[in-house]
Parts: sequence; C-alpha cells; structure tokens
Amino acid sequence: MSRVGRKLFMFGGYDGEKCFNDIDILDLDTMSWISPQVQGSLPMARNAHTMTVLGTKLYLFGGHSGNKHLKDLHVFDTETLTWTEPQIYGSSPKGLRGHTANLIGTKVYLFGGYDGRGRSLKKIIPSNDLYVLNTENMHWSHPLEFEKAPAGRQRHTACVIGTKQLFIFGGFDGCKWLNDICILDIGRLEQNEINHQAVTSLIGNMRTLINNQTFADVIFVVEQKPIYGHKAILAT
Repeated sequence: MSRVGRKLFMFGGYDGEKCFNDIDILDLDTMSWISPQVQGSLPMARNAHTMTVLGTKLYLFGGHSGNKHLKDLHVFDTETLTWTEPQIYGSSPKGLRGHTANLIGTKVYLFGGYDGRGRSLKKIIPSNDLYVLNTENMHWSHPLEFEKAPAGRQRHTACVIGTKQLFIFGGFDGCKWLNDICILDIGRLEQNEINHQAVTSLIGNMRTLINNQTFADVIFVVEQKPIYGHKAILAT
C-alpha cells in the first residue's frame, strides 16, 4: 500500500487461490474505498511486489504471478489513473518477490528478494543484490560491490533515514528468520560509483594515446615498423 496525498493506493495481492491486478484507493478524508476505471496497459496479476512513490506516480516492480517470478516495471499515474510500461535500459534485476524498493532522491534502491534460486535443490537461496533505478532515464544499474553487504534475504523491511542511509532489518535467509540491522551508506556508494566512472574514463583516454600517431611524442622502431607512444603512457 502506498500513499499519495490523502489517498492510499493498493495493487494486486493474493487471496489464497489466485493473484489480482486490481488497484483500489482508500480516501483518507472520507474513509471510503474507490475502485477506479484505469487506463493503459494493465500489469499482470501478482503478489509480493513493491510499489514506490515518486511525486504523483507509483513505480511497480516484480512480484510473483502464482506461476513465475516477474521482472517487469510499470508506472501508475495517480492523477490520470493511467498505467504505462516504460522502455528500460541497463542491467535490470531478475524476477523477484519479497524484495524492498526505497526512494532516495530520484532513484529507487532495490535490495534482496527471492528469484527462485535453489528451488531444484529444494532450498530457498535469497538474493543480497542491490539494484538502482534512475527514474530520470529509466536506467537500471547494479553496483558490483558495496562494503559489508548483508546476507541474502527476502520478506525483510527497509527504511530511508535522512537522505543517504538505508536501514535494512530482518527477513528470511532461506533457513532462519533474521533480526539483524544493516545500514547501507548511499553517499559512500555514490562516491564509489563516481570514482569507478573516473577511472574508466581515464583508462579510455589513455588508450587513445596507444600507437596513435596524432598524439605521439615518442616513436619506437621495431622490425622496421614505427610504434607510436606517449610519455604519459610510458610513465605509468
């Protein structure tokens, strides 16, 4: 359930027999339920998904249809009551259920969940992956590593404190229920990403100097063939 203004929006769910893809609205002023007529491409019925609020829009991701784990992303405009399925870029998560998705700035931070791993071995192996959706360009990124990553888990909770910290509590690791608290430092994660991009850019720039006659200030002759170099490369 997600709040936008004075209304609570509820989507999907499971009643013990089947999943739903209805959206219902609770008006907090009148305490009455509304079943609106919606427009656009309606998402598949599901449960155990997330719905993250950004302004007047709801970002729906993942869940389980009753038959499979889902990895689709849908956006619901609460003003026009319209569903859209935007074009997605980058490294999107696998189909997940029981994950969390929290908004920090204009980015959605998705952590954990279960994608079916271990099912053939009659085990549950939850994920401890972190994915980040930039809602400005609908681009998923997957930070390769972050310090002190929590154990894999599903059905946990997560809460944003301040503007740069994500608190993760509890959940199920496949064998037992957890009662630990893990803190993800978003500020440090962002700085690591900036540093990684800077190094990648530097390596790319230095590669343009390798055997490039235009920028060369050193020439070697090997087997009567010139090889162009640059002092900046040789110094490293």
